[in-house]
Amino acid sequence: MWSLVDDKQLNNLLLVITGLAGLALGTFAAALAGYLLQPAETAGSMGLTTPPRAERPRTLADYQVILDRNLFNPDGPRLRFSPASGTSRPAATTAPRRAADWQLVGTVSGGPRPLATLRGQGKTRVWHQGDRLPDGSILTGVERSRARLRLPDGSESVLTLPKQGDKNQPASAAGNHQGRSVRAPAARQSAAIGAGIRQLAPNSWQIPRLEAERARDNIGTLLRQARVEPNLVEGRTEGFVIRMIQPGTLLARLGLKVGDVLHEINGISLDGPEKGLQIMQQLRQARRIDLALERQGKRLTYSYRID
Repeated sequence: MWSLVDDKQLNNLLLVITGLAGLALGTFAAALAGYLLQPAETAGSMGLTTPPRAERPRTLADYQVILDRNLFNPDGPRLRFSPASGTSRPAATTAPRRAADWQLVGTVSGGPRPLATLRGQGKTRVWHQGDRLPDGSILTGVERSRARLRLPDGSESVLTLPKQGDKNQPASAAGNHQGRSVRAPAARQSAAIGAGIRQLAPNSWQIPRLEAERARDNIGTLLRQARVEPNLVEGRTEGFVIRMIQPGTLLARLGLKVGDVLHEINGISLDGPEKGLQIMQQLRQARRIDLALERQGKRLTYSYRID
């Protein structure tokens, strides 16, 4: 039979066991919370490494998008990698001639077919608007001081007349001595061309044959010394009006002035830009030049004798 003392001892024992169990449960809960709240360990801190992922070897096709976009020349020819060398090459077999290979020497704007004098490939020639140049470029526009070309690749380029004294002006009648270009200053050179001209009468001049040859050899320089435009009357070209002449140059020494309208040269009416080419051919061997012009509404005739 249990006694009262035994019941008290049993109750005390159960109380102790309950307290120990609660203490153990609290310790476990604290340990679990601390584990859950601590920072996660990285693979490196745990001494684990992720094996590298195998990548597909890159080919030239992966980089073709760079050539397709061609950020540095988006209007240029389409480029492709050469299979043999891996270098880029144009899709076309030959690269188009650059516009820098052409230099604008002079222009005759206005009229049905404007003209531009271009120097390129070692020659100076006159081209009409719409003409195709030897490299495939097309002269698409001619203005007072510039010309527009459409290059073989479809891009547009604008050529401008060089300013007087520009270092980039092409040298006329320039020689080479020990690899160095010899070129006289523009003002001195132009004065030398017309220095031998003598005025014989109010409307008559004498031009030495040497001066005429120098003028023909330096046609590019002469075109930069003056500017003429078609004199349009009711939509028709009736001569050419002089808009600018540099003082002291050849044309100024020939008695011409700004505002003069040139109507005829040796009987050939100046009624279109094409007549300029015809006149140039005749003047190469001419011994006498008769110029019919209009100045302030008055008709004049100037005569030039070449000997």
